[in-house]
Amino acid sequence: MFLSADEARAFVRLIQTEQLESAVKDLKTLAANPIVAAPLRALKLGAVVVPPAGDLETLYDALDGNLVDKVEQDRLAREQAAHEQEEKRRAETVRHRQEEERTQREREEKEAEARRREQDAAEQARAAQKAAEVERMAREEEERKRTEQERREREYAEEKRLAYKKSEEHRLERERREAEKAEAKRRKKEEKEKAAREKAERKRAEADEKKRAAAEKRGAAEAAKAQKDFPVVSGTPLAETVVGTTATVALPESSCHG
Repeated sequence: MFLSADEARAFVRLIQTEQLESAVKDLKTLAANPIVAAPLRALKLGAVVVPPAGDLETLYDALDGNLVDKVEQDRLAREQAAHEQEEKRRAETVRHRQEEERTQREREEKEAEARRREQDAAEQARAAQKAAEVERMAREEEERKRTEQERREREYAEEKRLAYKKSEEHRLERERREAEKAEAKRRKKEEKEKAAREKAERKRAEADEKKRAAAEKRGAAEAAKAQKDFPVVSGTPLAETVVGTTATVALPESSCHG
């Protein structure tokens, strides 16, 4: 019998510290009130009884009687009810599962029949599709041959066109090169002729320059000779005129005696 929560907690601590849970598993206890009983429920005891009143007289009277754990009884009753409910639920689940299995079998049978019909229809459709496919392939093969023939004809025509184009390009290139050669030859000839003319001009100019220089030299020499042959008379200088290579000399009248 426990009258206070401290007593109950001390007892629980002792049992747990000494590891005596197995020794008290059938022990029936009496608690003055639910607060005192709370720590005791941490152990697996035979019973934890809480009388209607917490006075000593009631507690002693309870000791003289059969100690019945109302909380445990309620718990067992709840567990029993829960167990019965679980059994009922399981039975209901089994019944539902059987009903579902029967429904599933019927549905599967119907689906199998539907699939069989679908397979028959699919076989017929495949046969028709295969026939259509064979016909389509024949048309495609014929179309492929026709397209291939047209392609070959186009390629042959294109090859001829390209060959003609290439031949024309070669001809034009040859004519262009010949024209360029002729033009280069003509320009070279013109340059040679121009160089020859310029050379002749230079030679002619040099010859003229030489003639002019020689004429000037001869004129200067004749003038010098004339100056020497006809000195200045009576303070009158000798008048002379030189034209080309001919010198004309005018003398004063006083000097022409004899």
